Amino acid sequence: MCQLNVRLVFIDNQEERMAEVTHMAVMPGKITLSSLFAPPRDLIGFQVTEIDCLRSLVVLEQLAPA
Repeated sequence: MCQLNVRLVFIDNQEERMAEVTHMAVMPGKITLSSLFAPPRDLIGFQVTEIDCLRSLVVLEQLAPA
């Protein structure tokens, strides 16, 4: 089974890591992350900045408010 590690980078440069992400849906203005044993998590105002398939890593950065 393929699971992702997701690194969230916030505007203030704080970081949060999410392990065992099994599904990521990217829509305008919203990214939804799902895993097997936790409810889906909606992230508003983030963008995908890196996908590293060798490390199973996705980096999401929070956008500055408009």
